[in-house]
Amino acid sequence: MNASAPNEQMTFGQLLLQCLAALLIGLFLFALFLMLLTGIYQAWYAGRILPGIAIRDVNLGGLTRAQAAQYLLENVPLSSTDTVTLWYAENPIDVSLGQLGIEMDLAATVNAAYDFGRRGSISSWFALQLGANFTKRNIPLTITFNQDAALVTLKQIAGLYDRPVQEAGLTMDGVYVKSELGQNSRQLDLADSLEQINLQIEQLNLEQIVLPVIETPPQIMDASPFANMAQEIINQSVSLIMPARQPDAGREWRMEPEELAPMLSFETRQMDGQTKLVPQLKQDFLNAYLQEIAQEVDVKTENPRFIFNDETGTLELLSPGVSGRALDYNATTEALQAALAVGDASTDIVMISHEPEISDEVDGAGLGVTELVHSETSYFYGSSPERIQNIETAAAQFHGLLIAPNATFSMAEAMDEISIDNGYTEALIIYNG
Repeated sequence: MNASAPNEQMTFGQLLLQCLAALLIGLFLFALFLMLLTGIYQAWYAGRILPGIAIRDVNLGGLTRAQAAQYLLENVPLSSTDTVTLWYAENPIDVSLGQLGIEMDLAATVNAAYDFGRRGSISSWFALQLGANFTKRNIPLTITFNQDAALVTLKQIAGLYDRPVQEAGLTMDGVYVKSELGQNSRQLDLADSLEQINLQIEQLNLEQIVLPVIETPPQIMDASPFANMAQEIINQSVSLIMPARQPDAGREWRMEPEELAPMLSFETRQMDGQTKLVPQLKQDFLNAYLQEIAQEVDVKTENPRFIFNDETGTLELLSPGVSGRALDYNATTEALQAALAVGDASTDIVMISHEPEISDEVDGAGLGVTELVHSETSYFYGSSPERIQNIETAAAQFHGLLIAPNATFSMAEAMDEISIDNGYTEALIIYNG
């Protein structure tokens, strides 16, 4: 019994080798069969697209490239004349795919369909070819996107729909203040719009495209609270008051609503950490108004006047000096505008005081006047009473007038306006004499 064991063991080993050899031969024969089958399959579909290959569900299997190209043109709904709706905020804009630089690359699409199943390893290639017989495989369209053409169209859209920010404002309607709402700015984001179009091309979603729009709100959207404050100012009028320490302190000039309304404007300012609309007076109107006040309140500064006493050789006071004052346009404007900005309807005007250069108590020695230097006498015998009156009135303007050393005396500057109100009368004149 024991003597037969080695022969049995050898037989098992041989059997194992025979099985492996048979398996290898089978695999070889199977691979040879696949190659033969694939060759026959490939020869059958030589120059034609493999079965089951489709573009957007349009079956191209078994067609040559030329046939597939023609078939796609007839059946795939994508051409440069097709429209797509672009949305700029709430505004729909219909444009053609050609205007966005979108076109189907027919040759590249057909080549992609033809190459499908003919690339890769033998096993994957066989699997794709075998699978294509039982399932449909949709190949994506090859689409070109000319961004320069799209940018031209997008800029045209931006030119139509972009808008600047509009701040809320106040306007005048007679003596009534009206408020206007602000408005967000809108600006088409060109770079993001190109990215959005490209993304939807990749997704083959070209029916509607929402364009990215940048919106910026105004600093003030609703101006009605500021309109109420401005209306209160107009209703109670605006007053300018002569300040204390002036002879006419308390004197008041009032701008009534009808006079104030055309002078009023509104400015945007940062106040107390907030953006506000404040009422202000238009500068040209205000300057004209202040000029009228200045004509009433300005006082010309005058030095004292003296006569020389020949007997005593001294100066005698003829008329005391006059302290002058002038309305300060800039300071008064600033004070009034600042008051209006916070809702105050009255403020003091600002006056500048000017004292005479020479005191009433000065003596001749102090001025260097100790003797008569020169005198002239003129006669006007035969002149009319009117001419005599005018000469006397003019001469009175120079009587006692002091002229500083090296100064130039001007009769025109020393004389008041020549008018009936200043003591002159109508008379004959010497013309070109």
